[in-house]
Amino acid sequence: MELPLSSLNAKATALYKENKLEDAIATYTMMFEKAKKNNLTHPEMYICHGNCSAAYLKLEKYEE
Repeated sequence: MELPLSSLNAKATALYKENKLEDAIATYTMMFEKAKKNNLTHPEMYICHGNCSAAYLKLEKYEE
């Protein structure tokens, strides 16, 4: 069963807050891919992109 975007967002945000940054990035990426594939939107998608970027920065993965 696929999770809705809101559930993926909640999961990724929880992982980010727990400092599980690699897992948060993977979950955000899954969310972005699902949204793109199914032409879906989420009202806070811009925040998700910001949080994913912040996780990359904390990991010093500047190229990603």
